[in-house]
Amino acid sequence: MVRSRISVKKPKSQGHLTEQGRWAIVFHHLEGKTPDQIAVMLNVQPETVKKWVSVYEATSGVVTSKKQRGPKTKWDARTVQSIKRALVKYSLVSASEVREKTPVATKNLSDRTLSRIMTGPMGTKVKSKRRAQALTSLQKTKRVAFATAHLDDDVTNIVWTDESMFRALGTPHKRRCVPGQDPGTTEEVSHPPQVMVWGAISLSGVCYLHVLSQYVTAETYCKTVTTFLKDLPSGLSRATIIFMQDNASPHTAKVTKAFLKSKGVSVLEGWPAHSPDLNPIENIWSWLKAEVRKKGSRNADDLAADILVAWGKIPPHVIANTIKSIPKRLADVILSGGEKVH
Repeated sequence: MVRSRISVKKPKSQGHLTEQGRWAIVFHHLEGKTPDQIAVMLNVQPETVKKWVSVYEATSGVVTSKKQRGPKTKWDARTVQSIKRALVKYSLVSASEVREKTPVATKNLSDRTLSRIMTGPMGTKVKSKRRAQALTSLQKTKRVAFATAHLDDDVTNIVWTDESMFRALGTPHKRRCVPGQDPGTTEEVSHPPQVMVWGAISLSGVCYLHVLSQYVTAETYCKTVTTFLKDLPSGLSRATIIFMQDNASPHTAKVTKAFLKSKGVSVLEGWPAHSPDLNPIENIWSWLKAEVRKKGSRNADDLAADILVAWGKIPPHVIANTIKSIPKRLADVILSGGEKVH
């Protein structure tokens, strides 16, 4: 007797239900359809329909939070105390810095767990480290050579210059939302209005600030410096000032070099690459941006006006103290073998 084999066709797996599919279940439910009718229309199981309908009625949404996997991490009190002492002693702000100072206590902790300890039991706000280009050995050598050559320079007649980009904040922008939710507004924008400025400072105080109408070229840079030289602050003269500028291409162009030479302006030679930490005007930019950010400028014109107003309100002692710190910065560069100073 030959037995016939009967094959039973298994239903196809429905796979993971997308968020759009969950909302489709909710919409049909709100229209008054039964779970069986919705299941036939969307090719899902009636139990699935009932599940997402109950989730919607309980939370007014269709997204469920993921359950925590594994046991809750418990930290040893000695580890927490070691990390806390390092935070207080070294004023650390990132997990990698804490790990560097406490290698024994943190050897079995990941950066994520370490950050949780810092934000949990200690209540600290963890800041991500700013990314900066690593200095090569040659660049470090040049920084040490520059610092050694100018360690005993008189900073009285040095004019420190630089460009900086300011970005407007507070531009209204619509954000995405789920159906039925008020979109509201957010202060974040993809491409905020921005303004480029050129500034100069010295121990005589605020020298000059110029709002640039376009990106800097050698020609526009020479025009800006020409305007600056026409009205030098008291205590400075074209014959005695030493002009500091970094190695941006508009500054080192042949046109710029010939222009400064024709004006009889001495330039601080040998400025090392990647050395914003040695330029005191960088501290002034940080102070200025913090003040301008409080205004919440919404367009480029308002931003430029706020920058000029804030520039005129920079306390003289802030500029003086920043410039007077240059000899110490140069000494720190020499002692650290060319590393960046903070």
